[in-house]
Amino acid sequence: MTVSATADIWTDNYRQRSYMTVTLHFCLPHFTLQDMVLRTAVFTEAKTSENIAAELTNILNCFGLEHKKVIYVTDQGSNVVKACRLNAAERLSCVAHGLHNLTTVDGAGKCTPIQSLIVKV
Repeated sequence: MTVSATADIWTDNYRQRSYMTVTLHFCLPHFTLQDMVLRTAVFTEAKTSENIAAELTNILNCFGLEHKKVIYVTDQGSNVVKACRLNAAERLSCVAHGLHNLTTVDGAGKCTPIQSLIVKV
């Protein structure tokens, strides 16, 4: 059985803490999509690909998923991309992250007329 998982790491800038969430996604026999957050926890280690890979493995093991084929959907962070590669896991890019970066970072963020309009609004 193949399942997918989303994995993300983010930082609470106010408290200076990093967090990692892994959510499992799978279909029941009649194609009913199920989503289940496996873990959200403070990520105290350095955000290296090796530490991320170890935590992903640990989470799968805690839930008895170590023998399942897991396809990860993540952002383009090089540390997360490499972590999936270290775990020999298939990884797909998150379309939402790509669209966000395209519109706010590469698009609107670099377009003076759009920035002027945003300031006016």
